[in-house]
Amino acid sequence: MVTFLSSVVSTSVSRSSTLCIIKSHIVFLVFTVFVGCASHKTANKKVSRLDCDKTICFSLDFDSKYAKIEYKGDHWGDSPYPDYRHSLRKAVEELDRVSSAKLIYTDAPGFPNDSIIQVVVEIEKIIWEFKGTKVNMEAELIYKMPNRSINLMANNRVYLAGTKKGNVFKTLKHGNSMLLSILCDESE
Repeated sequence: MVTFLSSVVSTSVSRSSTLCIIKSHIVFLVFTVFVGCASHKTANKKVSRLDCDKTICFSLDFDSKYAKIEYKGDHWGDSPYPDYRHSLRKAVEELDRVSSAKLIYTDAPGFPNDSIIQVVVEIEKIIWEFKGTKVNMEAELIYKMPNRSINLMANNRVYLAGTKKGNVFKTLKHGNSMLLSILCDESE
C-alpha cells in the first residue's frame, strides 16, 4: 500500500513538473515569435503608409545566386542556403500586398519602358553576426535601374535563433522597403 501511494505521489509530481516545463517552453516560443517578427512587421507598416502609384518590377542579378554568407561570432547549427530568387520573390510579393505601388517579381528584367521601373537587385555581400543572444544579418544590396544605381545596407535582427532562409527573406524585404521609400518620395 505504501509503495502504491508513493508511486501515485511521484507520478503526480512528475506530471506537474512536466506541465511547468511545457508551459515555460510555450511562453518562450510565443515571446520569440513576437520579438523575431517585429522588424519585418515594421517594414510592412512603413510601406503601407507610402502613397505611391508606381509600378516596379524586381529581378535578381544572375551572379547574386553565388553570394556567400560571411559569419562573425560564435554560432551553432547550420541551416541550408536559401534560394535567393525565391527569397526576393517572396519579399516583393509580401510588400506588394501592403503597398499602394504595384510590385512585381520576374526572373529576368523586361524591356525598359516609361510606365514600369525595372530594378535588378544585386546581392553584393551578406554578413551574419552573432553576439550572444542578438543575431544580425546585413546585406549590401545594389538596386540597378536603367538610369542609375542605389546602394543600400539592409538588415534584420533577431534574438536567440533564426535560419538563413528566414533572415535572408527579411533582410531583402527591409532593403526593398527602403528602396520603395526612396522611389516613392521622389514623386512628391
